[in-house]
Amino acid sequence: RALCYALSKSGVRTIAIDKDERKLRTLSQENSDIFCVPCDLTDPKHVEKSILHITANFPVIHALVNNAGLIRSAPLINILSKNERKHSIALWDEVIQSNLSSVFFTSLHVIDHMIEKRTHGVIINIASIAAMGNAGQTAYAASKAGVIALAKTWAKEFAAFGIRSVAISPGFIETAATRERMPEK
Repeated sequence: RALCYALSKSGVRTIAIDKDERKLRTLSQENSDIFCVPCDLTDPKHVEKSILHITANFPVIHALVNNAGLIRSAPLINILSKNERKHSIALWDEVIQSNLSSVFFTSLHVIDHMIEKRTHGVIINIASIAAMGNAGQTAYAASKAGVIALAKTWAKEFAAFGIRSVAISPGFIETAATRERMPEK
């Protein structure tokens, strides 16, 4: 939300994609310059359909910011738990789908579109300092390390097309998700 406002305020034509249609309605009501598209970024077919919808309305895309994701903290083995000692496979899948697969799905279609239209641009992937390993965040750290690897790989693959790919690894940012998942300490 903050990125959308900042980009829009600076004059960039901004498109917001989110699975939460209520939040998108609020965003578009607050700033009618932001084009909002509901999409579950963990569903490859839905992503493809949404990107086709976007490119039909905006034939040239210069940038993609992959900022979707969620924080779920869980160690691989929780020695303090009597019920669920092992990391949940469902939790692993949820985090990998949200934080890593969504980056792959959106970039796949946007980069293909950029190449087809011969557009120079940039793919900006939001990773995390947790990518270096963060105790208690097995899936989250792995997903964010994967995001960095994708950015580096695509930088090498698409430089010849004038498409840059980068990863930004911020530390803790005060958001609702961070407040929910991280203790104050």
